[in-house]
Amino acid sequence: MAVITRRGPRLPPANLQAGLKRLSGALAHGHAAAAPAIIPALPTLASILACTPASPLSPSAPPALAASVGRHAAWALCNAAAAEEEEADHGRVSDAVLAEAGPALVAALGGGSPGGATAADLAGWALGNLGVGAGPPRRARLASLGAPHALALAASGEGGAAGSAAAATAAAWAFGVVIAGEGARNAAAAALAGPHGGVSLSAALTRGFGRAWAGGPATSAWAAELAWALATACAEGGPRAADALAGAGLGRALGEALAREAAHPPHHPHPHPHPALVRCVGHFVARAPPEGGAEAVAAVPGAVAALKASEAAGSGQEAAWAVSALAAASPAAAASVRAGAAVVCRT
Repeated sequence: MAVITRRGPRLPPANLQAGLKRLSGALAHGHAAAAPAIIPALPTLASILACTPASPLSPSAPPALAASVGRHAAWALCNAAAAEEEEADHGRVSDAVLAEAGPALVAALGGGSPGGATAADLAGWALGNLGVGAGPPRRARLASLGAPHALALAASGEGGAAGSAAAATAAAWAFGVVIAGEGARNAAAAALAGPHGGVSLSAALTRGFGRAWAGGPATSAWAAELAWALATACAEGGPRAADALAGAGLGRALGEALAREAAHPPHHPHPHPHPALVRCVGHFVARAPPEGGAEAVAAVPGAVAALKASEAAGSGQEAAWAVSALAAASPAAAASVRAGAAVVCRT
């Protein structure tokens, strides 16, 4: 711990890296004394991640070593955010991480920290860890830092760490966590209904959704987490969030993903529509306007047939609910459901 004091001379990067590795390892392995002991070091870890003048990392450090130090700082913060999950005083360290390093973690999602895309990935996991089991005060703090907006952009794959499926996957999971539960019910609608830094987050997420579900095994984890997150966004954000996503074209993107899943080429990891995709369809069409929701989904050839087929293949109740929501949305959607059911019966 002595190598990452808050103030003092800037340390050789190799020594700093070694200290961070020891700290991260202790946290990761659940050493009882490590979590509370990290609190005095949090400002230093945040300064490394945010590249502030207070950082002990010398500006002359070799880029590769600086990147490694940045990754270890993000790893330590990620582990600290989850270190007290089973401790009686769970929350003390997590609250300190949020207070001292929350802004740096949100900023790191953009990929601009010394750790680059890996630090962005770890920042997403850290913010999600902070949201797991959080009460209204911590969720409100996350919202005030702009975490839902930043996570949504990162989850779309269009943030500063664009091109990193791992970072987008972590951000999608964390986005679904921080917009759910008591004290966060307005966060989903607020994140999706308006622009963020000139970017329509609902449009960015819809584009990312299409890329993830078209990417095959390489993006399957991202696709699943994004579907879970958007299902949560619709459930928590209600019609306001669903309307924004419908306007961005999510209905058609969902229909295309269903049809693609039903085709299940040999390399595809799921022989039937993924449960996350089925749930996303159900929550979306139950709240979106029919023309941009159920009718847009059902208009894609093979989409309804895929849902009907999945009723008997492991997603039975979820699929049946999604089909019912489609049929109840409008007469046109109901007709598409009947046509899709007829296709399944003939096959």
